[in-house]
Amino acid sequence: MRNTGRTTYNIASREYDPTFERTVTAELIETITRISIVTDAPVMVLRTAETASALLSVLALILAMSLHDARSPAAIQRTTDDLARRLRRRAADAEANENLRTVRRRSFHGNEGGHA
Repeated sequence: MRNTGRTTYNIASREYDPTFERTVTAELIETITRISIVTDAPVMVLRTAETASALLSVLALILAMSLHDARSPAAIQRTTDDLARRLRRRAADAEANENLRTVRRRSFHGNEGGHA
């Protein structure tokens, strides 16, 4: 059964929910992979620049909807510093993931420049 990410107001407003994070992540990945399949060949083309920019736009919108105190210059600086640390760590973890390395080897045939 597919997890829709929906929950009660009490749970959603009370605390951080890692299950919701996993659901959002899975939905984003599913959407990105689905819309990355090109129409004239049986391949998926991950458009990293466009995808990263779109995700950044969504992140900005989500942060803009946060409480006013969370949008102060100091709060934004703390948030961006924390996000930068987490991004570097998660990118390094992903880079070290053997499954991802296998996909990259099979997809790019040794070309790390981003073109298959």
